[in-house]
Amino acid sequence: MSSLASEFARRFSRTAHGTWSLPMKSFGSVTEEALFRMITRRILEGTRHARVAYPRTSFEIKGALFLDKDSAPKTAKPTSTLTFIASIAAAAMGQTTSCSYDSTFDNAAQSLAVVACSDGANGLLTRGFTTFGSLPAFPRIGAAPAVTGWNSPACGTCWELAYQGRSINVIALDYGPNGFDISKTAMNQLTNGQAEQLGRVNVDYRQLDKSACGL
Repeated sequence: MSSLASEFARRFSRTAHGTWSLPMKSFGSVTEEALFRMITRRILEGTRHARVAYPRTSFEIKGALFLDKDSAPKTAKPTSTLTFIASIAAAAMGQTTSCSYDSTFDNAAQSLAVVACSDGANGLLTRGFTTFGSLPAFPRIGAAPAVTGWNSPACGTCWELAYQGRSINVIALDYGPNGFDISKTAMNQLTNGQAEQLGRVNVDYRQLDKSACGL
């Protein structure tokens, strides 16, 4: 860690309201890059509410994905604020890929024997599930790029997909060479009922603990 980042960490203190704050004027001059590195570090370590103020810019970040613009003074530079929004959102979600839907995944009675994550040591049948509907997250299920074939170690992993401010958690159970391919119901939940109209969209995604999908 750089000396600036170390000093930043030392002075970054929690207020009575549980908000991370730092009197940036004590540093004289500090780069946005240095600020971003430390803010992101705090957020990824579990800080749910961060507030940072430095010359001409002041804003709040909540849960790494929500920025309260009302907290910024009228003299704040919009470009600085937008840079932080984009950078922090990217750090939180991780990657971007394509997402489409396949109505096959909407069939609760469909046997898991037809997907890549069927049997084998990593298969879902092996874990006691029998049909799509038996999975706790159904109908939020589908193919994922992490599943590379039969008995993939990624079988049964849980993924958060985000699109234009909406997000869902999906169980990976099939081979997804072109991105995510999920149930139509899940796609509608993600796109606010526009699955058929949009067909395919780009989503931000990240892996979650399997408990986030009920496993």
